[in-house]
Amino acid sequence: MSCWDRSLGIISRREHSVQELRAKLKEREYTPEQIDETIVRLLDRKFLDDERCFDSRCRMLIQRRYGRRRVQSDIARRGLVWNDERFDEILNEIDPDYIKNSIDELLEKKTRTPSFQKKLQAASNDRRMAYRLQSLCMNHLVMKGFAMGEAIEASRRFVNDLITKLK
Repeated sequence: MSCWDRSLGIISRREHSVQELRAKLKEREYTPEQIDETIVRLLDRKFLDDERCFDSRCRMLIQRRYGRRRVQSDIARRGLVWNDERFDEILNEIDPDYIKNSIDELLEKKTRTPSFQKKLQAASNDRRMAYRLQSLCMNHLVMKGFAMGEAIEASRRFVNDLITKLK
């Protein structure tokens, strides 16, 4: 299969960055000249576009409720240039209160697990368990890519509200 045909097959499934496509073609053992020629053709025809790939990837990760840091990491892994302004525009298009809504949704989902419910019951009488719950929630948010400050404040507020409702 020609390098051109292979490239069209790859990019027909989802947006790819130039770096991603180059790596995939290199794995298929095409020569650097074939790869460069194919990428130039794809760029000329607008079949390959790093800005469009950035937008697409950001939208997908935002809809999955990932935080800025996790999105930045993913973008860098794909060889794309981070654009704070563009990310904020996409964020505001999707949800102006994205951070608050995402954190609330993620924490609400976390509370539905039986293990969390059990710990919550214990936390209503034990301050140390309440701190453990806050830590659990904070770690969950940090792993999803939210800033530490946002995660600490949101988890503290969230757990305290839950405990207050139980009493």
